[in-house]
Amino acid sequence: MKKFITVLTISALAVLLLACQQEEQQPEADPKAEKSALLNNHLQVASKVRDGYQAISAYESATEEDAEALTEETIAAISETIEKLESFEHVEGLSESDQEAFEEAVNEVKEAFAVYQSEIEHTEEPNFEEAVAHLEAYNEIVGDLFESRDMLAPDLIAEIQ
Repeated sequence: MKKFITVLTISALAVLLLACQQEEQQPEADPKAEKSALLNNHLQVASKVRDGYQAISAYESATEEDAEALTEETIAAISETIEKLESFEHVEGLSESDQEAFEEAVNEVKEAFAVYQSEIEHTEEPNFEEAVAHLEAYNEIVGDLFESRDMLAPDLIAEIQ
């Protein structure tokens, strides 16, 4: 009976040791692939929001009369931008935590465009400070991801202007 218990104990320890070794042997993420995926995700976001942001810029720089004429066009462009962001799919290659962070950043951009839309629709003199704060939050979240990989942090606002 002692031999049986000893053999059983040794077998259990061997299985446990094998399981621990397999966990340690999980392949590490390829740093170049992560950098590429991160950059591609950011470029997709910039591409999706560029037209909407340009419509907002045209609205902001227009005279009062022209701004009234541009209101519907600008709101339509903003709505389209929000729809594009809602259908955003991450490029493969990011870790789960990075995907979550990037999703949070995309939500900040969606919120920014929702604020732009609300301000244009419901106020005579729109104030876009809150929207800009959401875009800056995107820059901070994504910037941290870039900097953790020794990459230069992007500036979404500068890129889409």
